[in-house]
Amino acid sequence: MLSLSAFILSLLLVTTGVYAGNRAWEPPIHYAKAAIAARDLSGVNNIYFNGTNVSSDYHAHQKRFFGISSPATTGSYPHLWPSGNIDACFEDRTHQHDGATKHTRDILYDNLITARQLWRQNGLDDGDGHFRFNILPEDDAGCERSQRSTHLLIMYAGENVRKMSTSVGVDQPRGSPENNGPDSDLGPTMILTDILDIGMGNVVANYAHEMGHAWGLHHEHQNPKWWSETVTGVERAKFFFDETNFICENLADFDAQMVPYANEPDYVRRGHRNEICRDRDKASRSKFAGGFNYIPIDDAGMIDDGQSEPDWLSIMLYPSNAGGKTVGGVKQNVITKLNGDLIGPVSKPSKRDVQGLKKMYGVKTSFFGKILGDKSNPLKNIFDKIRKKDPDSGCSS
Repeated sequence: MLSLSAFILSLLLVTTGVYAGNRAWEPPIHYAKAAIAARDLSGVNNIYFNGTNVSSDYHAHQKRFFGISSPATTGSYPHLWPSGNIDACFEDRTHQHDGATKHTRDILYDNLITARQLWRQNGLDDGDGHFRFNILPEDDAGCERSQRSTHLLIMYAGENVRKMSTSVGVDQPRGSPENNGPDSDLGPTMILTDILDIGMGNVVANYAHEMGHAWGLHHEHQNPKWWSETVTGVERAKFFFDETNFICENLADFDAQMVPYANEPDYVRRGHRNEICRDRDKASRSKFAGGFNYIPIDDAGMIDDGQSEPDWLSIMLYPSNAGGKTVGGVKQNVITKLNGDLIGPVSKPSKRDVQGLKKMYGVKTSFFGKILGDKSNPLKNIFDKIRKKDPDSGCSS
């Protein structure tokens, strides 16, 4: 009779493998030491962490939410990657970095691959042919301009530049390979920085956030289901965000937005404030990056995860002081929970982040991810029978 321990061991041998010689599996998970700091929104053309340059109307009307609803087989944009598999190329460019001249790949590679491992360790495996993040060699044919519409271009923002930007899913090209425009106009892009005082205060976690966007996730806090009627115009019996805990005035670029209205009557100033703090399209047209990245999205063609409360552990949720202005050396909070509790930074994708991506891509969760005693695990009956017959299966302490 197979003992319980031997049974479990056999399952592990069947469902796992050994990976060797693959850099994607080698970097250890380690996090940079840094105090948590908010994203800098200075500059009207700033790209603010979620992949949206608010100086471009093109980006302002993309239909995205928790996830994109258009599969890879459609001709519409944005759409999902085929099976969630992303072929990526580093921009062939050198930068000054830590006193030396380095290529984009040399600056970003290790932390980016470690971020992919972070998703993998939290349930988004790629062993079944889904969700591969395949970084191609510089000389791969897929990195040619003619292939840019189907490949992700990874760029470095520059030393000490606070920019994070990733196309949500497969973005529509704004140019053609034949023109002289920049490569970033030809397809989906990811712009990364390695400074510490941005996002989660953690380079690897920030890159994991950007990967979520690349696969098609939008910000958790921009789900209109979580917002009150004041902002969305839809009456809800229960909500989690409204203008009592979304303090738009604390955004770093809010004051600059109000400068042209300094000599206007109070009702004019108040009207402009309400427009850019409640209407995402108007925030975009005003190049108000802070508002654009907080105000809920209310477009058709999106899906959510069907939950009744925000995922407070989501890698796609901003911490409270994200984008806040600095007063007296302290970043101000922009968003909190309704009771005033702060939303803290996270260091890894949540279970719902992973489940959401699998739902978007139609990938079923493997039963091997469930404990053997779980009722939904098809091996439960076998497990129970062996446990009853195995004298060593009990716990004595």
